[in-house]
Amino acid sequence: MDNFELAKEYFLEGLNLFQRQDYLAAEGIFRSALALLPDRVSILVNLSATLIKLGKFPEAKALAIKAVAIDDQESDGWMNLGFCLNAESNFDQALLVYDKALRANPELAEAYILRGNTLKQLKRLGEALASYDQAIKIKPDHAQAYHNRGIVLQELTLKEEALASYGQAIKLRPDYAEAYKNHGNVLHELNRLDEALISYDQAIRIKPDFAEAFNNRGVVLHELMRLDEALASYGQAIKIMPDNVYAWNNRGNTLKEQKRLDEALAGYDQAIKLKPDYAEAHHNRGTMLKEAKRFDEALASFEQATALKSDYAEAYNNRGNTLLELKRLDEALASYEQAIKIKPTPDFLYGTWLHTKMSLCDWSDTANPIAELTRKIERNEKSTPPFAVLALTDSLAVQRKAAEIWIQDKYPASHALPAIPKHARHDRIRLGYYSADFHNHPIAYLAAGLFERHDRDRFEL
Repeated sequence: MDNFELAKEYFLEGLNLFQRQDYLAAEGIFRSALALLPDRVSILVNLSATLIKLGKFPEAKALAIKAVAIDDQESDGWMNLGFCLNAESNFDQALLVYDKALRANPELAEAYILRGNTLKQLKRLGEALASYDQAIKIKPDHAQAYHNRGIVLQELTLKEEALASYGQAIKLRPDYAEAYKNHGNVLHELNRLDEALISYDQAIRIKPDFAEAFNNRGVVLHELMRLDEALASYGQAIKIMPDNVYAWNNRGNTLKEQKRLDEALAGYDQAIKLKPDYAEAHHNRGTMLKEAKRFDEALASFEQATALKSDYAEAYNNRGNTLLELKRLDEALASYEQAIKIKPTPDFLYGTWLHTKMSLCDWSDTANPIAELTRKIERNEKSTPPFAVLALTDSLAVQRKAAEIWIQDKYPASHALPAIPKHARHDRIRLGYYSADFHNHPIAYLAAGLFERHDRDRFEL
């Protein structure tokens, strides 16, 4: 058997191994073929593709360059080279290479998909979308093109369109776990939590070791206040991927909700240990420490968060809240102003900022901010906690509206319990008083006379 026939035999065996995803064995066989025919483009291209699968990008790149140097119409060689350039984060060069692949073969849907991926990395989202659309035009049943198109639409905040694109990917490929996960992410963003949960569950059924889906499922369960189930979901994510920093951080959030503060702290600390520059974990650690009234430690965590992420408006806001607790009002005001500078309309901060300003007896130009706060409340904006408004305006309607906005956001209506039936009427009206202040507290002293003066013939306390 001559070199050509033997190399052909090796080559066909290598293709078979590649299709079976036995990339390590395929690499050895393709190398044997290449040793016999070192300038054979098809062998160069397939060995390059195999090395890409094995993460051996420098050698894969060298082989792809050799292939296109021999035949500049070898579109697969250009695609391999583009993939390697992408792996090096050399996105501009990769884009030029994908264009060469398409000049060699204008009907190559895969090249349009890879080109779209590169444009997405360059934040040229409109062009990326057009590239995916072109791939779909060439190959209407290409599930990955619909999936990647959905990712770009999601980044463009076109959520309903993204949902439809993911849905089409799933229709074309019912076992597409990644598409189910991203479908769930969009439903989560749309606050369709029960539907999001169904999508995550489907992703996990297809791919039982899908750590990211378990983590995202936990976030939705937390928002549904199914906290024990959320913890179990994070636990599964961590079991599959022990260095999943997002699951550790989210686990901390759920434990904080359950007031298991020491365990929450351990979760945040583990996330930070795994990823010291994880600003969100430092921030969440700070909120937990603030809740535990460990204000100096909380302050250090917020400062670490802002040092890592200078445009972290929420961290500056909570830093201000902590400084307020420490009676360091000047610093609190400066922190609030930094938050507003980064994000002009942060939730519920405007009223806190104005109230802090007035607590410092800074009466300069108070009329305009108070009028602006009133307008924000009337526009149903989340602009202030309700108690701050009591000191800023005497309008009962504005005070009530501010309280309604706060309650709707922080404590939305829940249908977790069935409807409470009305009790039968009694001869006397039944009254109940509920307060956290029935102890050595001014409210208890002031309320005593109220209780004493009730007409016991008409009211039952």
